[in-house]
Amino acid sequence: MDFLITEFNDHQRTQLEASKKALLALRESQTTATRNNYYYEWSTENGCPCLVSVGKQSEIKILPAASHDLEVIRASQLQRFHEARQTLHQAMIAHDQAVEANRQLALGNADPMAIGILKALQEVDVLRFHRVIGTHALFAYESAAGVFFDTDSTATQDIDLLWNRQSKIEFRTSMDKYSPEISMIDVLRIADPTFRRSEVNLESAINDSDFAVDFLREDDKPVPETKDRQVVLMSNEEGDVIPVVGKDSEKFMQGSVFESVVISIMGDMAMMPTVDPVIFAHFKQVMSKSDERDTMKVHRDATQAQAVVHLLNSGLLKSALPQKIIQSYNVEGLKMPE
Repeated sequence: MDFLITEFNDHQRTQLEASKKALLALRESQTTATRNNYYYEWSTENGCPCLVSVGKQSEIKILPAASHDLEVIRASQLQRFHEARQTLHQAMIAHDQAVEANRQLALGNADPMAIGILKALQEVDVLRFHRVIGTHALFAYESAAGVFFDTDSTATQDIDLLWNRQSKIEFRTSMDKYSPEISMIDVLRIADPTFRRSEVNLESAINDSDFAVDFLREDDKPVPETKDRQVVLMSNEEGDVIPVVGKDSEKFMQGSVFESVVISIMGDMAMMPTVDPVIFAHFKQVMSKSDERDTMKVHRDATQAQAVVHLLNSGLLKSALPQKIIQSYNVEGLKMPE
């Protein structure tokens, strides 16, 4: 084997499950707190008592009616408001405790910047429109399998995000709901204010530490007969990234999202949506044999594919693809389930 895989010990395995639980509980409590981030105060409308919301961007006003009791509505929403805030507070404490335990047990080896980027996209509710492809996907696979890859196989200073442009309207709605006219560069600046668009590659954002975020998108449908593709913008803001078409991008979108918690060397964590491991192994094998591929990356492509195939064959990592689809990828060395 050209790669080194180390399985988690019992303490690390137990902590990983605790971290997943803490992270998912935090996400759920954040959603609930956002939904119940308001309460009602008494007011008057034309001399009659009414309720007016406090905390909502768009004010809600409830007038007296035979069908509802204003005091019951006020008290119920106030209770939901306080309960949501309390649950969120407890979830944040549990999350912080999990992060510290992750750090003490050396449970993660992802770059903290990558975690920050995933958390920023999640905060704006646009992570669900992306899949991480390339080397960073390995961090999701090792977490799901309960193993560590050697750092030579996972070292990288960029993260590739494949954007589902078919959901552009819903994507833009989420962006505008967070902040009107926000750009993807603005989203990345939640993680690091030094992010800016690359002057050379307009699909890339880079920070002062030379960490790059490359945005790709699905191909136009139907695919143009010429090499010319339409420009698809993520926002109308000047200086925002402009995603480029990813080769065979429709295959990366095949099957359900493979999602796993990813932990950094500092213990902080985020959920990472990526591609099915069979698809990853297939494309890494293809790239390792491409004459157009940088010769410095060919060996690592083959090594990464070999490592993922090993995890699939050992049962530590599982594909969600139907067997017929798995066979169609013809991944070298992959044993088909009986």
